[in-house]
Amino acid sequence: MYAIDATTGTIRWRHATGSAVASTPAVGDGLVFVNGNDGRFRALRAADGSLAWSVATDAAIPLTWGYESGEIYTSSPALDGTTVVFGSQDGHVYALDTRTGRQRWRFRAGGRVYASPAIAAGTVFAADQAGSVFALSLTSGRQIWRFDTEGTRLKSADWGFDRTTVQSSPAVVGGAVYVGARDGFLYAIDRATGAERWRNDHKVSWVNSSPAVSEGLVYAGSSDGRFVHAVDTATGQERWRAKAQSTVWASPAVDNALLYVGEGDGTMYALDKRTGQEAWRYRVGHRLFSSPLVDDGRLYFGSDDGGIYAVNAARAEPLRRAVFFDSAAIASAIVSSEPLRAYLARRGYEVLDTASLARFMNDRVRDRAPSAVVFAMDYLPRSVAPVAADTVLFRRYLGARGKVVWVGTPPLLWPQPDSGRRTLKGVDRGATARLLGVRHERGNFDLIGVSKVTPQAKHLGLPDWWLDNWGANPEDVTQVLAEDEWGLAAAWAKRFGGPSGSGFVRLFAGEGTPGRPSSLIAIQTAAELWPMEGGARGARGAPRARGKGSSP
Repeated sequence: MYAIDATTGTIRWRHATGSAVASTPAVGDGLVFVNGNDGRFRALRAADGSLAWSVATDAAIPLTWGYESGEIYTSSPALDGTTVVFGSQDGHVYALDTRTGRQRWRFRAGGRVYASPAIAAGTVFAADQAGSVFALSLTSGRQIWRFDTEGTRLKSADWGFDRTTVQSSPAVVGGAVYVGARDGFLYAIDRATGAERWRNDHKVSWVNSSPAVSEGLVYAGSSDGRFVHAVDTATGQERWRAKAQSTVWASPAVDNALLYVGEGDGTMYALDKRTGQEAWRYRVGHRLFSSPLVDDGRLYFGSDDGGIYAVNAARAEPLRRAVFFDSAAIASAIVSSEPLRAYLARRGYEVLDTASLARFMNDRVRDRAPSAVVFAMDYLPRSVAPVAADTVLFRRYLGARGKVVWVGTPPLLWPQPDSGRRTLKGVDRGATARLLGVRHERGNFDLIGVSKVTPQAKHLGLPDWWLDNWGANPEDVTQVLAEDEWGLAAAWAKRFGGPSGSGFVRLFAGEGTPGRPSSLIAIQTAAELWPMEGGARGARGAPRARGKGSSP
């Protein structure tokens, strides 16, 4: 269990539970409540992550059919005053005192309880693996009503996959309870009586996602149906449908204008909540089964690539992301990283060669759209920098809201000659100074240690120490990210008239080459953090910070 700074992505504390945590925590009264996969429910102190108390539930009851799949979520807790409610694989819904963990009541359901409960006006709404939805008294746990989905009349063995479980958490709005089920229906249930108001047919496709409700519309995703849609709260009639490329198990989030939903191919979408039209998309390295959270203009979500992401949720220009790697030019580079190219390509970066790099930069100079190019090799083609002057395309791109993240020997400093081997006589310190206005008068090829990493570099995820070379004159850069033992800028950023967040960023060179997962994450974050200095909103779809629970 992690506590992560919402602005920077820095881990404040972590608590080892000894097992996977496949549920969302709840926070209240200085405590964090966590339902673990080990059958133990914990209350941690929000200040430092220390254990306040824990309660063990009973052993998991047998699966109804025995071959159910998709059991990746466990029930998340819901809070109301000093009561915390959650479901358990032992087939019960529990209500505990938040201060002591003392059991107030438990309710026996018809199967394992994977769905997260909802609490509204003294009533708990919960669901189980047998296909039933319950309304329970918050004070006593007494059943008020039970609604049986179509799944209670189905046999999973007849289909070869689970058709009964209700994984979706109920959404309670007005006089209705909205919930999805693996029987392939999205339901509206009368809140007072438990009678069915309507059902929307997903044609056998699971409705795992918990519905979001806003301004007369219910939003839900579909599994094998591969779509997200909006239906009328009163009638259940579909208003719009947006096609997805993969399964949609994550629950959508909604704000004043947009609907946010992640899908199984690793794409997070923002859709206009009234029309379903796509506003932006952001691609990560693996599946998105985590439900997003919107807070203060930022969208937070987790991914199966091991990362926690914070992206700007606003309507704005998208950050166009690209990575330069030309296999034909490997002999001209000192540092080249195929793993970096592959890593970024999996996350939606456009891969550029020498010809397409020039087109990309020309297009961005013309439209001035915010963009970032990561150089996965320290080779600068003549197509973008034929001469060292501020009139060349490379410089014009940096001044037109463009960003370059460079991971090797500074550009043009030690180029490969047209013929023969690279020699020390070929070092041209003036070339980099003419191109970027950054001198390397004392920097050399010797690998020396980095002695000081700035707070800004920490936000990017740079390590505390590495070996590097070719340090720059610190007075020539806009921002020093790391100093070496000689007081030179080993990692740095410089702006060229563009807005905050644009410009040139130099990171690893020597033994900080981008092969380790931590380096890959830092490079991606440097490209997409907008602006680097912090404080202002980022370009749409660009993460402000990215933490990691494990290496992707």
